[in-house]
Amino acid sequence: MARRVLTIRTDAIGDAILWGGALERVRTRFPDARHAVLCREAVAPLYEHCPFVDDIIPIRYDDAVFSDDDRAEAVRAANAWQPDLLLDPIRSKARNAIGIIRGIDAPRSLVLEPDDANLGSAEAIDAHRNAELIPAARSVDGAVSELLQHRAFLAGLGDHRVEIPQPTVWCSESDRIEAGAMLSTGGLEPEQTLVLAPRGRWSYKMYPAWDRAIALAIDLGAEVRSIVVIGGPDARLDAEAIRAAVPSTIPLLDLSGRTTIRHAIALVGLCRVCAGTDTFAIHAACAQGVPNAVLLGGGHPGRFLPYSPLTRVAMLPLDCYGCDWRCAHERAHCVAAISPETVARAIAAAASGRTPTRPLVFISNPPPTELGNAVQISIDRAAPGLGVDLAAGSSRTGGQDADTSLSVDPRRVGPCDCP
Repeated sequence: MARRVLTIRTDAIGDAILWGGALERVRTRFPDARHAVLCREAVAPLYEHCPFVDDIIPIRYDDAVFSDDDRAEAVRAANAWQPDLLLDPIRSKARNAIGIIRGIDAPRSLVLEPDDANLGSAEAIDAHRNAELIPAARSVDGAVSELLQHRAFLAGLGDHRVEIPQPTVWCSESDRIEAGAMLSTGGLEPEQTLVLAPRGRWSYKMYPAWDRAIALAIDLGAEVRSIVVIGGPDARLDAEAIRAAVPSTIPLLDLSGRTTIRHAIALVGLCRVCAGTDTFAIHAACAQGVPNAVLLGGGHPGRFLPYSPLTRVAMLPLDCYGCDWRCAHERAHCVAAISPETVARAIAAAASGRTPTRPLVFISNPPPTELGNAVQISIDRAAPGLGVDLAAGSSRTGGQDADTSLSVDPRRVGPCDCP
């Protein structure tokens, strides 16, 4: 039986939140072992209050800039911990992470079967030739939720429970108190506040019309009386544009670049509703029972979102959906061309206070000139694994007169037990 279990999570903050619910089950599977997580420095604070992790091994890791010295230091730190079992539950392997894993001297390695999103599948499998591969979850009709992949990995460890592990975060009481103080200092009431995370790490997920979308949501009667913006320093541009677009009676607190990751997560948990691109904030909202609206592109629809009935999705199904973000166009039309009206309706629905029973998808209908040589198509063709049901009176693509709202069966993409 393993005595020192090292889990590799070299991916981003949102991925770590999605994996959070699996940690307790890993711990239960190896109850007498000491558990560590090797992760990026930016992600490490997420695990500091996790009761299922004994040690954190933070490493310098950047997708764009990762030197031989960074790799050597990561390998040295991992081997210094002396693991006897290495767990790699990441489905889409990255070349930098594989370089680390190859250097770790664990007697046994259990690795989730890789896909070809980042590397060719043959290359990824060859890189783990000395590991035991755990079969990935499969679907006959489209994308498989990342949460189902986590369940598949746990099954490979011998945990065959049918329950799907849910996104989880761990914040301290002081994190929540300090986040609440930020809101009160800005004169914001949490139960009336929209927390917005307008930007992610990647340029193709940037949406150019948050100001118009937020202003329209307020015009539609969204139950929002104040706004707080979180994220990196570059989100200040969005905050400034939104401040100019919304009525002066709607206070806006710009905290972009001014919070820790746990403060940002705690802010999400305190507010009425969360909106943003498909970044960590949406997963943090789902983990904390907060209704949310997400602007979802076509890189891998249905894989990371939606999985929770708390989520309202604005999307634009195109013929190039499922590209793994290898975009063939000058810009990512599947994000940039989503109409502000569609995003506004998703936000208003999330903020309504009505008890949700399933995710809801709002299909955009932009002017054809917005799309270049991309073609808008049916949701069935764009994301067949999403399990979309027709809402009353809707069509499966955006009509000329109104946006389309479609209900999504969460059983098809991974149910959520969030309240």
